[in-house]
Amino acid sequence: MRSTNRQTGIRQVARAELGKRDRRIVSDIARYRLTTNEFLHQRFMGHAQPNAVVKVTGRLVRQGWLSTYPLFDRQQYFVPGSKLVKLNGLPTSRTRPLGPQSLASLYAVAKYCFKAGVGGELATEVELRTAFPWMTEPMFNSPNLLASTDGEVTLR
Repeated sequence: MRSTNRQTGIRQVARAELGKRDRRIVSDIARYRLTTNEFLHQRFMGHAQPNAVVKVTGRLVRQGWLSTYPLFDRQQYFVPGSKLVKLNGLPTSRTRPLGPQSLASLYAVAKYCFKAGVGGELATEVELRTAFPWMTEPMFNSPNLLASTDGEVTLR
């Protein structure tokens, strides 16, 4: 019962602190495990100046929804913050910086999904198990994209 009350509390905080666009941003980060200001600008704020994106991510970091780490040069990448981890029941390790191999892999997957215009999104294990019950455990360890066209789900 206590866990349920805590979960309800963090959901109320999310509703109070985050607007619709911010909720979409943190949902993306929970799914893809990282994002950058460039990705967010393209996906959610194409009409705005790049510095507006920096202000949004800065606020989300200050509020505890995101954690930030250096990517290269002056660029940063963002991973879930402590509030986002609690909201989605993710392991607390998700708030830490990514290792070099994970960072490169996850960045490449996100860039492919966000910039290539493939019309799909990174699938969660639950989504894969539901859509493709024949898949075996090792198949869940690599990135899988789901694209929906004409009511059919395609695995990429």
